[in-house]
Amino acid sequence: MPDAPLPKNPDAPVLEKTESNGGSEPETARERYRNPTREFFDRLNEAELDEQKLAQTIRREGEKKPWTDLFKPSDLIHVMGLNIQGRYVAHTLAGAETIPPPIYMINRLNLLKRWVKAGKCLKLHRQNEVIVRDRIKAQFTPPTQGYDPRKKNDEHISNLIVTVPAGHTVEALGQIKHRLDHNSTIVLIQEGLGVAEAICKAYFPIESQRPVFILGHMTTGLGLGDETFEFGEVRPGRLFLTVYTPQSDNIGPVAPIAIKKHPPTLYQRRGSHLIKLLTSIPDLNATGHRTDDFLQLKLPAVAFRAVADPLATILDSTYDKIPENPHARQLMDKLLSEVADVVSHLPELKGLEQFRVANTLPFMRSEVFHRLKRKGTSDSPMRRLTARGLDTDVGYVTGYFVMRGKTLGLSVNALDSIWSAVKAKQKVLAEQRKREVPFEVPYQPKLVPHVPEPYTHYPDRLWPMPLKNILNKIR
Repeated sequence: MPDAPLPKNPDAPVLEKTESNGGSEPETARERYRNPTREFFDRLNEAELDEQKLAQTIRREGEKKPWTDLFKPSDLIHVMGLNIQGRYVAHTLAGAETIPPPIYMINRLNLLKRWVKAGKCLKLHRQNEVIVRDRIKAQFTPPTQGYDPRKKNDEHISNLIVTVPAGHTVEALGQIKHRLDHNSTIVLIQEGLGVAEAICKAYFPIESQRPVFILGHMTTGLGLGDETFEFGEVRPGRLFLTVYTPQSDNIGPVAPIAIKKHPPTLYQRRGSHLIKLLTSIPDLNATGHRTDDFLQLKLPAVAFRAVADPLATILDSTYDKIPENPHARQLMDKLLSEVADVVSHLPELKGLEQFRVANTLPFMRSEVFHRLKRKGTSDSPMRRLTARGLDTDVGYVTGYFVMRGKTLGLSVNALDSIWSAVKAKQKVLAEQRKREVPFEVPYQPKLVPHVPEPYTHYPDRLWPMPLKNILNKIR
């Protein structure tokens, strides 16, 4: 007998199909799917209990290795940098009562003694007022060679702000690399670019183990004070920040499969937490930006350092002498054309009207000449360091455009040549300083005028035998 069609009336009874075993399908269905809502929530509760057990297991494992636990936002900030920018950032963070006292990292014993002698505080001169802040914890991180068992007890660093010059950053981070992992966030406030790629190549070749990098660009004008931990604010400015993903082409060993993160690093909690923290501090004047917007502000300053500083170093002159020299001006135009060519082809700036091929060179030329005029007779930091035979940031200003240009298949011969010239001059001067005989003031004992004793006759004096023989010969 064929099955009866379903009635159009939903309230009408449905004919049940009988089976040979005497059971009915609706009864089996009701038995199997009895109280579906209640069973759904029971299963949901079981899943939540399983997740809680898993979290407890991870937490117990994290007690053994606390750095491998799940990401936990931290408001504690470490500051590395004994230059003016590092002191300014530490001073500003010390004035924020909403975060813990910042930890100021000092790597030299003589500076630690000066810190104690200065009262463990930083002094900022702003217009006619002096702002003293001592809500800072100093941490001594001496340089060590090889394995040091004391490093096992070092605490993990969640947030690190680095203001060390770009040429010394990789070496400085080598002392604390064991305290950094994928749950760390590093802010690089420097005048160069490409430092994040160098750090990843040296210490974090595996992408899943890398910290989150944030690039910073500070426009505040600062000046030195009379004491080591005393400085002044010459011109107020801002701190521009962006979450940055290092370019894999410049890192070296790359994974065979490119990892595409979702959501992007910019919107992940690890990258956005520290930016929100820094932008909430009023005195810091920090703002967060997308990478392309940030590079529009950063690249003109890097282009100036990549062109003007090497020329001042090679000519051994101040900034104002460069435009006066026709040959130097001609070389500067050649360097600027190559910088503009690299900038206009950067994939990070694709689609921006300001950095197209036709507009980049006039924009870069006007920016560099404007900065040269504003610098006046001031000296180049690269020239001062090269004269002393010390390392400079040329590899992260001029070298940055050379590396990116070669990666993009562009001609950067002039930039490469002047980069090599600065490195060669630095090496020659360093060898000369090694051969120099150190000048030391000879020891001069304090001369005390001789006062003769009054004459006295000692008839019973016992003279030593050698002296007695000499006296007998004289007589």
